[in-house]
Amino acid sequence: MTSLATVVSGGILLITLSIASFSVITTITEHYRNLISAIDELREDGRLLGTSMARNSTHILVTMRYEGRDGIPFSQLRQADLVLRYFSHSGRTSVIVLRNGSGWEIAAVGLNGRQEVRNPISLSAGTGILDPWEEVTLSLRVPPDMDLTAPISVELFFPNGVTGVMAG
Repeated sequence: MTSLATVVSGGILLITLSIASFSVITTITEHYRNLISAIDELREDGRLLGTSMARNSTHILVTMRYEGRDGIPFSQLRQADLVLRYFSHSGRTSVIVLRNGSGWEIAAVGLNGRQEVRNPISLSAGTGILDPWEEVTLSLRVPPDMDLTAPISVELFFPNGVTGVMAG
């Protein structure tokens, strides 16, 4: 009788563990789907794809193409944060964070190397929209301790979640 009770108890335990395991797996799968969905939503906000970078002893020019659904108003362009990562003359890695458009400026906005025509941005008036597939060129001053021969990275973060990176 004891062995039958043990078998029944073991069976009940296995069934309980199977149900609990299934519940855990279902929960993990649901969380994974939610994570993928959240990532897809972020992607829909768009991104900036670095297309070119030039630098001399005084300035860095970075051009990024906007790949997204909706345009970015000029007001948000000016509120973006820029992160510059570079090597100093001593070989040390340095990071500068330029918040809310301070320390860098928009040098140009265009489409395929030409003046944009849809929702044109006026740098002097501070109006317009960066539309999908348009390119924005940013200008920032070279830090005095930056090694001009070493690689650098420029990252841009907009308030609406759009980000961009250019390295070279």
